[in-house]
Amino acid sequence: MGIAVPNLPRDVRPSFLKISRTSMNVSTINAAVVLDVADSFVTDCAIALGSVAPTPRRVHKVEEFLRGKILTSREIDCATRIVSESINPINDVRAAAEYKRQASRALTRDALKIVFERARGG
Repeated sequence: MGIAVPNLPRDVRPSFLKISRTSMNVSTINAAVVLDVADSFVTDCAIALGSVAPTPRRVHKVEEFLRGKILTSREIDCATRIVSESINPINDVRAAAEYKRQASRALTRDALKIVFERARGG
């Protein structure tokens, strides 16, 4: 038995980042970003945050904001503000809610920057 993971289409750009005490620890917080880019425009996207709630959460407001736009530094800054406004993180044994809010914003920004560079061919 195994798991087959299909290759992503050519225009799809993924990024996954996490904060944890060590690379083998459970994440304090994590962010996954997948953008479908055609002719420099974001045609579709999915953004999910882990450890901000009891289960991973999609950030639909950010996804809606980015669709149809060219990913620029300005758009990334706007998207990270929307992340901060869109989540209601929980306190748990790994981190306080306010830390998770700030870390969610930073991880989303960094993941979007990685995708931005990949879309530009970097």
